[in-house]
Amino acid sequence: MVNAEIINLRKMDMRYLEKMKKLVKEFYVAFGQEKYLNKEVYREISVERMKLRNKLFDEELKEFLEAETDVEKLDAICDMYYIAIGTTLELGIYGNQFFVIDYYKQRTWFNDELIMEAFEEVHRSNMSKLENGKAIFREDGKILKGKNYFRPNLKKFIE
Repeated sequence: MVNAEIINLRKMDMRYLEKMKKLVKEFYVAFGQEKYLNKEVYREISVERMKLRNKLFDEELKEFLEAETDVEKLDAICDMYYIAIGTTLELGIYGNQFFVIDYYKQRTWFNDELIMEAFEEVHRSNMSKLENGKAIFREDGKILKGKNYFRPNLKKFIE
């Protein structure tokens, strides 16, 4: 038997997802990751790359589940969207990560417009990770924060 609550998920409006997609693509280009952008309808990516994408998503999901404030929840949701959209750009298809985000988004009071505004702030913060115009990478490929990094101010969207 399928849970009715799951069937009635509030899915993110595609207009917002398309805006988010443009911002994530800008990030990929700025950080020298355009080689991962998919130009086909579907393509496979390496096992290592998919493990990294899943690891990053799982870290953000854990942050959401452990969040004690709405600011922490909003940050985690924006980061999950950022990662899921990046995965979509790499694979060429929308994956089940969006289902997970929609499921947990439903447990907050956040609407799509608020998430979009917060996402833009997270994007500005992510772009500040560049150091002297270059990305710094961790051994597993995760992008690290440069000295000019600033945390996103998500509190302004909650108050």
